[in-house]
Amino acid sequence: LVGDLRYMIASYRFAWACIGYTVISLMSILDEMKTFPEASVFYLYTVYYYYPFWLLFLLFAVIPGGASFCVDWENRYFRYRILRYGKKNYAVSKALSCFLSAATLIFISQWMFILFICMKHNVWNQSDSAIMDARVYYSLMNETGIWFYFLIRILMLAACAGFFAVISLWISTK
Repeated sequence: LVGDLRYMIASYRFAWACIGYTVISLMSILDEMKTFPEASVFYLYTVYYYYPFWLLFLLFAVIPGGASFCVDWENRYFRYRILRYGKKNYAVSKALSCFLSAATLIFISQWMFILFICMKHNVWNQSDSAIMDARVYYSLMNETGIWFYFLIRILMLAACAGFFAVISLWISTK
C-alpha cells in the first residue's frame, strides 16, 4: 500500500493534475469574477458548479492511479507483488491507493482553488445567506461556519472522485 501510494501521490502526474485542475477551475469562473468583482468566495464557489468545467474533476482524478495496473502489467511487476503479498492484498492495495490518490488530488486542488479566490475576494457576505435560506447547510452561513461548509463539499467531491478512479482502475484491468 505504501509503495502504491508513493507511486501515485509522489509523482509528477499527481502534481500536474493538481495544478491543471486548479487552473481550469479558476479559468472557468474568470468571467464571473470580472463581472462581479465584489462577489464572495462562497458565491463564486456556488456558481462554479453551474459551469460544465467542474465535471473535469472526474478526468483529473484518474490521472495518478487509474492506469497503475496497466503499468504493472506492462512491466510484469504484478507477478512479483502477487507472489510476495498475495492476490487479495495486491488488489486491495491497488484499489485503496487509487481511491486515496484521487481523493487527495481533488481535496488539494479544491482547497488551492478556494485559497486563490480568497486572495481577492471576501469569504462570505451577509447577502449570501439568502442563497442558502431554508437549506441543509444554512446554519453554517457565517464567517466561521463557511469553512466547515467548504470542507464538507470538498470531502463529498473527493469521495466521488475516489470511487470514479477505482471504477477506472477496474476498467483498465479488463
